[in-house]
Amino acid sequence: MRANERVELEADTYAMNNQSIASISQEDCTEDILGSDQRIDVYRVAAWDPTDCVKRSFNTIDCKSVNRPTSVLTFLEDCTKGNQNIAFSIEKEGKFIKYTYSNYLEIVNDAAKAFLKLGLEPLHSVFIISNNCPEWCFSHFGAITAGGIAVGISTNLTPELISRCAQKCRANFVIVENKELMAKVLKVKNKIPRLKAIIQVNEMLDTEEEDTYSWETFLSMGRQQSTTSELIARRKRIEFNACCSIVYEDESGDNPPKGVMLSHINLTENARLIEKKLHSHAAEKKVLFEKNQIILSLIPLSHVNALMTDVYVSLINSATVHFLDISQREFQLTVVLKKVRPTVFFANPFIWEKLYEKITDDQVTKKKIADLFKNQREGLGLDKCINGYSGGERISQHIIDGFKKTGLQIWEYYGMSETCGPHLWAKTAGNFYSEMDKRAFVSPLVFVLPSGQLRLSGKNIFMGYLCDERRTTEAIDKDGSFHSGDLGHILNDFLLVSGNQNAMVSVKGRLISPLKVENEIKSILPFVRHVIVESDSDYISVKLFLNDKEPALTQKWFKKNVTKYTDRLRPTAKQWFKTNHIFLPEEASAKNRKIEVDKLSDVVKLYQSKDQELFKIVRERLYIVSWNCGIKIKEFIIE
Repeated sequence: MRANERVELEADTYAMNNQSIASISQEDCTEDILGSDQRIDVYRVAAWDPTDCVKRSFNTIDCKSVNRPTSVLTFLEDCTKGNQNIAFSIEKEGKFIKYTYSNYLEIVNDAAKAFLKLGLEPLHSVFIISNNCPEWCFSHFGAITAGGIAVGISTNLTPELISRCAQKCRANFVIVENKELMAKVLKVKNKIPRLKAIIQVNEMLDTEEEDTYSWETFLSMGRQQSTTSELIARRKRIEFNACCSIVYEDESGDNPPKGVMLSHINLTENARLIEKKLHSHAAEKKVLFEKNQIILSLIPLSHVNALMTDVYVSLINSATVHFLDISQREFQLTVVLKKVRPTVFFANPFIWEKLYEKITDDQVTKKKIADLFKNQREGLGLDKCINGYSGGERISQHIIDGFKKTGLQIWEYYGMSETCGPHLWAKTAGNFYSEMDKRAFVSPLVFVLPSGQLRLSGKNIFMGYLCDERRTTEAIDKDGSFHSGDLGHILNDFLLVSGNQNAMVSVKGRLISPLKVENEIKSILPFVRHVIVESDSDYISVKLFLNDKEPALTQKWFKKNVTKYTDRLRPTAKQWFKTNHIFLPEEASAKNRKIEVDKLSDVVKLYQSKDQELFKIVRERLYIVSWNCGIKIKEFIIE
């Protein structure tokens, strides 16, 4: 049997690396404490079985915490006990529903007791298929408190992929957001052999299927239970170097996404490191980063960056996390931002680009712009924001520069699911992918291998890929370091990250980052919204798209309302054509009248008519891109 065929095995027949946690007595623990802050002393540095523990260095200088390493349970209790601050706020039907941190802990414990009542087995999973909402967080921590594993997954997966992922992580429970997702799971219910129940969070439960519950019914089961000896026993069996969460990466096609196994120590220690960075970035602006920050939860919590910032880091500083009304049919980001007025804003480059368009459109459309920069942040709802953060992929420098004029710094961070979110941070705001603190190279945190690949180390490095021995042993070396697949090099004492080796294109034997080419083109040709880079052995060709491709976000409302097609040309793009004296061909009835380019379809007409002025200027701009990127662009196509 090949190693990667292991996913088809039942949990009871898993071949263990060493001992299973379930078979290790308390006397085998390295600590005397009978509780959730103990660890199993093992020598393996990687695992693909969710019942295994791994060894991680607990004295690395760069990753050393001022606190004693703790489990997620202790972390949660330390942050919530007796805390009357508002933890969550969500708008439903025009009214704000709020939960304090004390409510938070009570509901998590009720959820944990309900999971046990319904039969959650040790180190089996609770599968969460929902958009962002308080119940997502209650389910996540409830599963871990009851000795299970919390698993978040995209709402866009097909029923077949849902069943395959649920089998793989031994799901006992599935939490769904609404009727639509309930119907998806019911289609494949019989293909999830260990399934005990399906719980629906929102909308009225209208199925008569066995073992389906509304969220209210589920929680009431927990409230009726006392703190049982079984729950106490489960808590005592939890070790902080064991798996407690699995993040499924988004992948296209018919193959199940990779399951990234994260331990308690991965989550709690990286949350503390991120919090320290937020404090240091605020201090650079001579601002005190106090408790009670406000966060808008925008990126899906099934993504590791959002899990870390919106769920874990928010706990440390007693932040109020605002969730969007997911039943809302119309959605405008700036309207929500003005309602919430976050003090810290985490977003991906796509969202920052959308907000930047709002700024630049205002610059063009307003006649008096003397006080524009002063008022822009208030108009966007970011006037209270101390700093902005961007991760996931490279953000264009012109967007960072544009926001800097408004007084808002955007800090970039580098990380992935395998590093439990942010791993390295920019030395200066907005320069992560071009500059990185030199200290990173002389520490165990990051090392550039002779091949140019980045090797990453630390307590935040994941345990391994669920049920995939081959991929795990290829990715994690004997020292427990992760071979990221990203390429980088050191220039003038800074780290430059050029992109993932699997995404690079080869030109004359050189590897070129398509993302760098795309960002250069978009910054110099404002009417271009998306770029596809292709190459033969000697040249690059590019396709310039005038409308957005669908972004990699799972919320349907976001795709529907932000990315829908429109023929409108943005004011900045209209101004670009006017400045460069490019107009539509004169009509016979208006020979002396210049017709301004006003729509995307107008640009397509100009391209199809082979307008000489458009071709000339685009070629000139692409020559600049070629020079900046060290390539030769042979041809371009506008669609």
